[in-house]
Amino acid sequence: MDHRPARPPVTKLYPPSTDAALLQRPELLAALDGLEARKLAVVVAPTGAGKSTLLAQGFHGLGARGWDVAWLSLDPFDNEPRAFLRNLVAALLRARPHLEAALADLVAANADVRLTDAMNGIIAVCASPPAGGRPLALFLDDCQSVDNADVLAAIGYLIQYSDAGTRFVIASQRRLPFGVTRLRARGAVIEIGFDELRLGASEVRDYLRQVQRLTLPDARIAALADRTEGWICGLQLASIALRQRGDEAADNDGANGTAGGDDARPRFPDRFADGLLDEILASQSPETRAFLLDTAPLDAFCAPLCDALTGRDDAVDQIEMLEQSGLFIVRLDREHIWFRYHHLFQEYLRRQKAAQGQPALRRLFRRASAWYADNRMPAEAFRAALAAEDATAAAGILERWGERLLREGDFRALDDGLRALGRPVVRASVRLNVFDAWTQLYLGDALTASDALDAAARLVAAGGPDHDAARRRLVDEIRLVRAMCGVTRHDLVNAEAVDSDLATAFPAEDGLRRAWAQVVLGYAARAQGRQAIARRHFVEAIRIADGDNDLVVSLMARYNRAIGDQLIARPDLALQGLRQWLDEPGNRRWLRTGSSAFLLSAAGIAHSDRLEFAAAEKALDASIELLSQTRTFAFLDIARVLRARVWSHTGRGEQALAELDEIATALRERAPDRVWVRVAVARARTLIEAGGGDAAVAAALAEAEQVLIASGQLPVHRPPADRMPDDLLTENAAQFELACCHRLARTGDDRGLLARAGRMVALEARAGRVRHQIELLALLAVAVLRSGARRDAARHLAAAIRLAQPGGAWLPLVAAGPALLSIPLGEESDGSVLDEGRRVAFQGIKAETAGDGDAGLGQHGLHRRELQILTLVGQGLRNREIGERLHIGEETVKWYLKRAYEALGVRNRAHALARARELGLV
Repeated sequence: MDHRPARPPVTKLYPPSTDAALLQRPELLAALDGLEARKLAVVVAPTGAGKSTLLAQGFHGLGARGWDVAWLSLDPFDNEPRAFLRNLVAALLRARPHLEAALADLVAANADVRLTDAMNGIIAVCASPPAGGRPLALFLDDCQSVDNADVLAAIGYLIQYSDAGTRFVIASQRRLPFGVTRLRARGAVIEIGFDELRLGASEVRDYLRQVQRLTLPDARIAALADRTEGWICGLQLASIALRQRGDEAADNDGANGTAGGDDARPRFPDRFADGLLDEILASQSPETRAFLLDTAPLDAFCAPLCDALTGRDDAVDQIEMLEQSGLFIVRLDREHIWFRYHHLFQEYLRRQKAAQGQPALRRLFRRASAWYADNRMPAEAFRAALAAEDATAAAGILERWGERLLREGDFRALDDGLRALGRPVVRASVRLNVFDAWTQLYLGDALTASDALDAAARLVAAGGPDHDAARRRLVDEIRLVRAMCGVTRHDLVNAEAVDSDLATAFPAEDGLRRAWAQVVLGYAARAQGRQAIARRHFVEAIRIADGDNDLVVSLMARYNRAIGDQLIARPDLALQGLRQWLDEPGNRRWLRTGSSAFLLSAAGIAHSDRLEFAAAEKALDASIELLSQTRTFAFLDIARVLRARVWSHTGRGEQALAELDEIATALRERAPDRVWVRVAVARARTLIEAGGGDAAVAAALAEAEQVLIASGQLPVHRPPADRMPDDLLTENAAQFELACCHRLARTGDDRGLLARAGRMVALEARAGRVRHQIELLALLAVAVLRSGARRDAARHLAAAIRLAQPGGAWLPLVAAGPALLSIPLGEESDGSVLDEGRRVAFQGIKAETAGDGDAGLGQHGLHRRELQILTLVGQGLRNREIGERLHIGEETVKWYLKRAYEALGVRNRAHALARARELGLV
């Protein structure tokens, strides 16, 4: 299925054209020629000062000199990051079409690429100019239309880090909202303001006589120049008024306002412009006045759209007349199809139209919305319907448009649309409720998603669609998303939502839902202990999703396949599958997406199980960075818990506990879910490994137990361990029981441990979770050894080694601690497999008890990593930059700095650096 996003209208990709372009400004154009040696030209001035005209002349001038020139007119739609990225790439492709294959990857369907990473891709691609080495100039007009922080940061990043062959020209009504201080300090910025843009006396004369074709005496021209202060829009206003009423008394027009101070804005009383505009509008025919007022609400218009608004068929004639009369109309394309009014004129017309009352405006927006919808412009149709305050029409548009957004993985745009409609409107629509559920799952809010599904189910039960097939389709989709809600909240598949027909509930052309159905069935099979069947479901989900170009579900299926491999103690298979995707050159464009972070987390788990802790931490650091930057908050805390466990395994228990405490503090504000369980269990395990008090361990386990009971994963009144029920434990409940077993081992309650772990071995064998069996067998070996049964201890240890060896899953084995080293294998030592396993286990236990290489203390009690970080602080790097340099997370950098402050007896970076230099450490 082709999911390629729609290209932007050509009107955004070509300079607007006005009669003002006929006035040549050689001195200003000469300033733009400075781009040969500079990086950026910035034109900042108020509306009507000639910014777009100057940029258009520069665009054509550089193009005529052999430059590759790209143009993008920004508007409020560019506040949506993906829309901005699509439009920017389209603009660049008009300048360099040969780059289409390389740039198309950046805007492919389902891409949740960070904008700064997309800018890196653009920078890399554009750094290779076509034959002849032509430079590239990117023109960005109307930059004041954008206020989205991510988009503005991306523009600033692109300007800052693009190669020397790429130049930028930007026009805005306000100061640029991103910094160019470094470029300015290097003398790499050309800055043009109102003082440079306003016309001088000779240019005023040339404009009035040559462009406006007015025959005026020098005295009258001088009067106009004085009163307009060279403001080209004011001159245009005066010229139109003069032509329409004759030349008399031109020097008495307007007010006597004059400029003063150093403000770069023309200081005219409002009545100067409004008085002339009143006169200009009044002089038009009734038909033209009506046309101007009816089309004023549009940001851009074409003749068919205008006819739809006015209810007449004279738009072609009206637009031609407006062009000929120079009445503030701007061409947006070379084909003369799309136009807009000059901003000042449009603002005036809108005020006049608003004075006619809101019903008139709403009527126009309703007509515009209908025309946009008929012409496949859903975003514009939706926005116009909202402006018309027609919630019913807007809801209908989003019901149709939302399916495309869902397939493209554009959940942010979908969420924005749903929020704009408001909760009451959304809850009245089956389709919108289902879209809301999908969106809330992406955002990690399973409770709100469940509420949306409940509302959808009630509407379907009350009547729903007219056709039975459509109704069944909705019921199946509700069932599918409800199952996923259980996974998002508690790692549980809602049993009522899953049955054998879910795999065939959706038609062949609906690859997205068919792939998600396979993922849900895989979850269900895994929970039932059918690990091989679960893996087949995940593999089938990957096949369907890849064929349908559904990246999000494809990567989710790969993540779950890897987790399944780890549960059967095959981290080697998990890494093999993950590397096949992560190392594939064609997938590099996806490596900076939130979805790829799931794969990195899975790789972290696999490396950890194989005692490859440095690789595990690196993968988890990268995952956490991506999850945070792409705002994939549903999984962020889980990845942080996984990293905290790696820290604990490498002797950094204090750091791990601090991280877990930080996560737990934030969790207090939301309903208990799967993260709570993981944090509580991880805290208990970390306290045990770090030698914490048993009361703290018990408290952490009690918190985990409460959440598991609340979610139905443990009974309220649990039987003794030796009479545990035959029902399989959920994966989270099994992790809780493992932590309880470690606590029993730590307190020396061998009787309790033998009962609990012995029963669990059987349950986990039935569940197919080999990894847990290894850990339980190792704990049993220690408990049996303490009872004096050395042969039984050796038998348990040998069984654990045999299970761990094929995939190298040594962490579950060595988690039992140093006591394993005192168990002689004796008669069980039947070959190299056990001997090799014993050797690896010994090394693993040494690594766990000694910590990693960075934990060693250096001078003055500072760790080597802390000295590294202080050295980089001295180089002026920020925490994030330090983390990127050392391949650790920003939070890890902060933790090391805090430890360094304590060791040096200081409170901040500056004092720490000064003290370190004083001691000769850096």
